[in-house]
Amino acid sequence: MMLLGMFPPKLREGALESKALRDRLSLSLEVALRLDAIGVSFRRSILFQAIRQILNDPASRVDVPDIEEVSWQLKFNADKRALELVREEKSHSTPDFTCLHPVAATRLEWFDRENKKFELRDDRMSAWRQTLERRPLDDEEVDELFKEYRLSPRYVSRSIENHLRRRSVAIDILVPNDIRYFERLVGQLGECRDVKEFYNKVVTLRNAELVSEDLANGFRTSFLLCAHPFGAGSIPSVEGKSEELSALFKWILSNGDLVSQVGAMEWGLTNLNEHPALDELLTKIAERIRSEDAKDREGRLRLFSALVVLVDGELAGTGICRNRPPFWRRLASIAHAAIIERAILATGMITADFVEWAMENRGFVYYLQTFIDLRREPRWLPDFIFPEQLKPEFAGRIVAAAAQAALEAGPLRDLILGDGDNSLRTQVEFPDSFFPGPLEGGSPAIQSMPEDVEAALIKNLQKDEITPRSFATLVNSALVWKLDQKWADLAADRLRQAKYQLRDITSQNEAFTLLSGLSTVAAVTRSKRLAEETRILMRVIKRKPGLEITMENAVRISLIAAAAYQDLGDWCKYVGDCLSEFAFEDMAPDKALVLRNHIAVLRLLEPALWRTSSRADAAVTGLLAVARTDLPATP
Repeated sequence: MMLLGMFPPKLREGALESKALRDRLSLSLEVALRLDAIGVSFRRSILFQAIRQILNDPASRVDVPDIEEVSWQLKFNADKRALELVREEKSHSTPDFTCLHPVAATRLEWFDRENKKFELRDDRMSAWRQTLERRPLDDEEVDELFKEYRLSPRYVSRSIENHLRRRSVAIDILVPNDIRYFERLVGQLGECRDVKEFYNKVVTLRNAELVSEDLANGFRTSFLLCAHPFGAGSIPSVEGKSEELSALFKWILSNGDLVSQVGAMEWGLTNLNEHPALDELLTKIAERIRSEDAKDREGRLRLFSALVVLVDGELAGTGICRNRPPFWRRLASIAHAAIIERAILATGMITADFVEWAMENRGFVYYLQTFIDLRREPRWLPDFIFPEQLKPEFAGRIVAAAAQAALEAGPLRDLILGDGDNSLRTQVEFPDSFFPGPLEGGSPAIQSMPEDVEAALIKNLQKDEITPRSFATLVNSALVWKLDQKWADLAADRLRQAKYQLRDITSQNEAFTLLSGLSTVAAVTRSKRLAEETRILMRVIKRKPGLEITMENAVRISLIAAAAYQDLGDWCKYVGDCLSEFAFEDMAPDKALVLRNHIAVLRLLEPALWRTSSRADAAVTGLLAVARTDLPATP
């Protein structure tokens, strides 16, 4: 203990947070426990000791001082079946601490009731039940168990809604910083290697259990996982229950988040023959989705987009999902964003300022994390969460579900598959509606390249004169069709043969579009050759007058191309080399600051970059230090 006192206070506090260490040193913490209902704090050890006395002898009364040494009396109210703190003839019920009860059957009855209330059924709670079966909890275990309840989706969703009603908004309130919550929200990853396996082995079983226990609540929870069409497919069909389903879909129409509404459309269309009463409600939900405007600054598409950016950026920054694949973290982010959207709809919170706040706070972190994700899942870019992409994606999913459902003629079919200008089918756009969804970055393209597209690709790449248009077919195919690495390597060969001198690059935008497209091809096909040639091409283009590539865009292009390297070490080397090249360029301080910010956040998100980005960091830090000394003195 004397050695512990030699450490700085922050290190000491961090060490003492470890219960295992405290147990080894025979230490205990004195904690102040605040009872929000009465706005008073008590020493935990004293309060819990008094509670144990009352639970052992309900007829007794115990004096309990608060931390201000004001005396309260603790007693058991037989009529309310609850403990009360009494002072000056005013009584206040305490939280239910039956986990301290001396009788095992009473503890377990309370525990099972609380688990049902908070919908907790995982292995952690099974372990707690075994402990309660053996003995009452100690003081610290009470806090740990209650934290488990506070990390349940039901508790978190209610807490968010309550804070929004009070206009109390902070990231730590909106986004829990504990992996246990997100595992309960979407399911534990286990040994699943990809999104399909996860839905088949985890989500399907989980949804069946939820729906069997409580149909309406089970469906509401299951719809949160409809960021992929697999979500609706993993929700079981039900026989009968028409009235319950109609009430559920009415709730989805009025209070459901966008992901749940899309999932409800997919499930409803698939099961419409068994539940024809849903036809009218599905029509209304489809009308609502069709009417969403991607350009509306206060629209729900923009709100949902900002919520996903906020949650995913926060999860990236905290690193609690770092050991899980991007699809799992993204599913958790989208599901939680849907919970926040539901809370916003329930409270009527104004969204315009909130959207700007969310994007400003976590947009940059989200942006860079998604580029880092490309190493493992190379087919989904950060821009794809924006409203302009969400709208055609949602329209495409609903149209696909309707086409498979063989709908009978009527308003619903006309609304989705009709030829009129107002049908959802007219909102299906190529290629946007055919781009991979947020959970499909690691899934290969399904459709083979059409023969005419392949013929155009070959023709363009084999022309004697190479221009940006020579690569247009290749670039446009990268995220839509199956693309063999040979086409990427052919593009790399043509760039090298042309000595990177492409004619007809007339603007910065055209240069950026070309470089970004080629880097995407390199990433999707894992073509290291094209990644290297794209890097050289960018270097050549940057030297041309009037074709400046901003630092933000240069880093973006490099991070996309880096996904050609699936191995973490190789990826880090490529990124580090690119950052070093940028850092040693002649640049103004504002540009150097942009690069420095990118390096700092990239290192935070992927610590393996510290080693390969050290030269870049040193160079840009030195440049900024010189720039500061050259500034004129303030008068």
